Amino acid sequence: MGYRNWLNRKSSEGAKSSILLPLFEAVIHQLPKSIAHLHPSTSTSPAYFHPRYIDLLLKLGSHLDEEDAGIVIDYYQRECLCLPFTSGWTENIWKLVRAFFLSLSPLEVARKRVAKLLFTDIAGFAQDMPEYRVELVDKVLVPFLQEYLVTTQDDGFQKDALAVLVNAAVAETLERDEERREIRAQSAASANAEEDASPEASREVTEATFAGSFNAIRALIAEVAHIPCKEESAGGIPMSASMAESGSANSLSRSVSGKAKEPSLRTLKGTISPPVRSTQLPSISSISGAGATTDEQASPVPAIHQHHADCRSIQAVLSLISIFTKLCFTPSFHNTTNTKAVRMPASFRSIIIFRDLLGLLYPMTDDRTRHTNTPAQVKMAARCPRARIIILEWLMRLRADNHHRIFVRRNIDDAALPFAAMLRRTKDTEAEGRAAEADESRRRSRPSQQARAQEEDRGRASRSQESSTRSRSRSKAAPIVRGVDHTYNPLWILPQEELFEVPRSEQPSEIMTTYNPSHPALQDPTAKPIDGVWLPVSQYVRVLNGILRGHDWELVSYVLCFLPLQLRNKLFFHGRRAVTEVRALVRVLAEGVLGVDGSWEKRYNVPTFIKRVDINAIAYQSLSILIAYRGTMARDECDQLVQAFADGLQGRKDLAKPCLQALTLCIFELEQYVGRHLLTIIDRMERIVTTTALAIHILEFLIALGHNGSLYRNFTDEQYRRVFHIAIDYITIHNARSDEPIDLSKSREDYTLSQHVIGLAYYSIYIWFLALKLPQRPNLVPEITRKLLQGRSKRVMVDEMAEVCFDWLSRYTYGNADPRPATSFLSEAVMKDSRESEVPKSVSWLLGGAILTITAHARSGWATITSTRPTGSTSVVLKLENVPLLELGETNADLISLPAFLMANREVIAKAGGSAVSFDASSLHGFIWSGATPSQRRKDVVIHPSYLGLQLLSSYPNQSLETPRGRLVPPEEKFQRALRGIQNTPVIDTVKIAVLYVAPGQTTETEILGNIDGSPLYLDFLSGIGRLIKLKGQVDVFVGGLNRDTDSDGEYAYAWWDDFDQVIFHTPTMMPNHPDQPGYDGKKRLVGNDFVKIVYNESGKDFAFDTIRTAWNFVNVVVTPLTLGEGTIIPEVYTPPSEDGWTDWDREEWFKVDIQRAPGIPEFGPLGEGKLVSRHALPILVRQLAHLGNDLAARFMHIRDASDAESAEYISSWRSRLRAMSRLREM
Repeated sequence: MGYRNWLNRKSSEGAKSSILLPLFEAVIHQLPKSIAHLHPSTSTSPAYFHPRYIDLLLKLGSHLDEEDAGIVIDYYQRECLCLPFTSGWTENIWKLVRAFFLSLSPLEVARKRVAKLLFTDIAGFAQDMPEYRVELVDKVLVPFLQEYLVTTQDDGFQKDALAVLVNAAVAETLERDEERREIRAQSAASANAEEDASPEASREVTEATFAGSFNAIRALIAEVAHIPCKEESAGGIPMSASMAESGSANSLSRSVSGKAKEPSLRTLKGTISPPVRSTQLPSISSISGAGATTDEQASPVPAIHQHHADCRSIQAVLSLISIFTKLCFTPSFHNTTNTKAVRMPASFRSIIIFRDLLGLLYPMTDDRTRHTNTPAQVKMAARCPRARIIILEWLMRLRADNHHRIFVRRNIDDAALPFAAMLRRTKDTEAEGRAAEADESRRRSRPSQQARAQEEDRGRASRSQESSTRSRSRSKAAPIVRGVDHTYNPLWILPQEELFEVPRSEQPSEIMTTYNPSHPALQDPTAKPIDGVWLPVSQYVRVLNGILRGHDWELVSYVLCFLPLQLRNKLFFHGRRAVTEVRALVRVLAEGVLGVDGSWEKRYNVPTFIKRVDINAIAYQSLSILIAYRGTMARDECDQLVQAFADGLQGRKDLAKPCLQALTLCIFELEQYVGRHLLTIIDRMERIVTTTALAIHILEFLIALGHNGSLYRNFTDEQYRRVFHIAIDYITIHNARSDEPIDLSKSREDYTLSQHVIGLAYYSIYIWFLALKLPQRPNLVPEITRKLLQGRSKRVMVDEMAEVCFDWLSRYTYGNADPRPATSFLSEAVMKDSRESEVPKSVSWLLGGAILTITAHARSGWATITSTRPTGSTSVVLKLENVPLLELGETNADLISLPAFLMANREVIAKAGGSAVSFDASSLHGFIWSGATPSQRRKDVVIHPSYLGLQLLSSYPNQSLETPRGRLVPPEEKFQRALRGIQNTPVIDTVKIAVLYVAPGQTTETEILGNIDGSPLYLDFLSGIGRLIKLKGQVDVFVGGLNRDTDSDGEYAYAWWDDFDQVIFHTPTMMPNHPDQPGYDGKKRLVGNDFVKIVYNESGKDFAFDTIRTAWNFVNVVVTPLTLGEGTIIPEVYTPPSEDGWTDWDREEWFKVDIQRAPGIPEFGPLGEGKLVSRHALPILVRQLAHLGNDLAARFMHIRDASDAESAEYISSWRSRLRAMSRLREM
């Protein structure tokens, strides 16, 4: 029995014994002097105490006060009794641990000092000495913490202890890793190769992995993660204010009661006369005061978004993440030897930690991925819900590079903000969520209150006739309100701080990969599953599927917001088992949006202000990325995916928009499945063309569909009508809105979008009309014309867009001729008669909506007739047969026609053996062309263009107002100048687009412009974006400022054209670098003036929008290859996955494509926040995006600089020609 117990017992006997108390304590404190006399010491320090006295105090450890405990601790520190070079140092540590931790000692200050001594001084000293560190961990730290760590309430102690355990686990692993490397360096190469090729770990690797204290440490940390959460009730609901106050009060009362019962020498000394003590000991009052203020200042209510900030489960989770990060991303241990292996203790243990984290996040009931040589996975989730969110945050940031090496993506919250905003998970939208929750609660409570009032009225009225029991039996219970939570406090809000440890940079791990398609075991179908080599991504995806099938809305909402970002990193999900789980993920999401298993908003019990359409809108973001995984899916799964998108075509923008974008992408990637649902898609689109924000995506879908004739080759006239109705319906809606006054001061961006969309509507009409077969076109022209007339704008007398459309329809109803004539060899030859001293004369007439121009030779009879209309020009070269043909040998013989016909028909003549032309030698005047009549040779004929005009345009004698008549354009200069202006206004728009290649590591403008070559994948992309043209002497194709006289801008360029546009691609890699231009001014002159820039980015970093410094930075289409173009091009044809054999399931190249827009340019295109595009679809899709972006940028710049609404309206070249023709007619 200790002396303090004796003192306590004596003090309870009465006043007589109180005289002995001070005497006994005085004796105890005089012992150091007595022991010093009996056992002299050479120390002269006044604070010196004899070891036997220290041993005596340790034996009384549970009865000491802070001052006495300080004497013991000071002695152990001063004498270095706990350091490794002291004999019995581990036992000395245990003496302190037993005295102050494993006893009933309540001395907080002493415990903190011992903890600092153990975790900082001793552990720090032994860290770099493996032998001592192992002894410390095995004999002290692990046994001690197994007994104490889970039960302690000291958060500071727990953090320090976990940090020491993390360092111990990492240090031990790295040492064993290096030992294995040294062993492999001494082994034969064949033995190492055999070990690497094995699907299972060798005995040596297994022993190295599971030996030591690593498993005991991870088990201890996992046990801490299972400690009940401080701020979590048994049901997992965040602690309310009343609960927090109650908890704080109880904690405070326990603290006070604990201090009142503290049995210490100092406590007794306060009640009796104390003896004289040394002034070297600390004041207990200061210690007690510091401890008292902690509880008094504690806030009873946790701050918003700070729930569970001090939960021990969180610290345990962060410790496991720290172990994984240090093992995978610590580079130092890779430098000692050059021998690398696919399976090492560090990678093996990282996988074990990864599985532990998955178990703490969402334990699966059956572990299908576990093998006999791996330890059991954690089977119970972390008790703190915030800890589970942290695990999910970390997992969602994992990525894989083109070599399948993992890395951690930092600062991704900004990319997820648009998704989180839909679920009220941002700082800006959270207040809206709380207000919506309160409004919903009040709204739902009103009917129940009214029902209770009605019930009370019925009860009072029937109380005299019915018994009270019967009346009560008819009363109705208040309805159950789904998801009402009056203490709504979400566990995560964006943006938020990353609590877990991440590498300083996004450098990939050298030891951890997600897949290796070249692994030898993959070539053997009978081989066992490979374990311990790659990160078990399949298990991770399986956990995600479990979360989505579960009920935890906090986890589900986080997965839905961040999953699209991770799915874009397609290389992270390679491998057979991962593919299986990805297919399951597709089914889970598709069935969720389709409601196969009922409404998942009820399953998740979401807040009432979150609706099913909100969840579906987020889920569609992931489904649209999963289009890129089509190579892993079966036919029915691909069909279900397209069906899910078609089902989302509803009136709400947030829901319909991602579905429209995904369906547009499916035209390129899932063509045959879109064809199956095409009629349903068109039917749904007819119902939702109401807002501009949706109309742009609907029209983009129609345009993309119109370019793919195989999808609608079996359309009937009625089905074509429905397509035209969609476009015309929006035109009608736009015209109705434009009849209202336009206020540019509110939003020029909205007006820009409106102008762009009306242009897309007419463009879709043109695309689909050209898709019709010629016999079908006359049948649909009346329908299109009638609908356009019905929807014409009432604001203006003449709807110019409709008039231009009518003119265009008249051009293409009966033919597909080009919109502008090309200069042929025949025209060049016959219209330049050397006999004529004057150039051919031209006369023009205004005839209806056209200008008819006739150019004729005076003598040869050759003429051209050109019809100039708003949407194009038609030119005919003709020979007037009324003019005699003067043969060879005659005076003024026609020396032009014969050579021209010979050249024009040279192929026919050559096939006939040169017998197509014969001559009559009997002529008196020389050789003549056989078949010429004498009358044609005796007459000198002169023709004026008016002769042809009169013959073609005159209706004499039947002239009336109903008869078309031409009006001569006077030959005066002002009329001719106006006519030239019309003819020089292009009918085909010209577009300039830059194509930039960013090589690995490049970030600056000079580096990018200086590239003269690119990777194989870049060159492959470039060859598909357009047609290669030669620049020198080029006259038929628009070159956008490229030099056509010399090769100063390169010999070749890529261009693309159709009936509407000519596009030239300014490609710096095809332009030479000039020594006198260190800043590549020539390239910058061309690229800098382009509105749209296609950026093929292989830099490995995000491309900054303003990298190319220019005033015309409007749109960037950034293409990032998921596999860098370092090797050969993979063929487009890939082998779908089979159930029997398996090598590498995905042999197709994929690219991430993003659109960067300048402020003020509306969103456009099917990419949304970024999509994955296959190699065969990439050039076509990117070209269409660049084309749309250029049109939008042109309208944006025009509207930005406009001073009023009238001048802000964008006028196309066709409308400019129409207006000029109208002005000419009025002159």
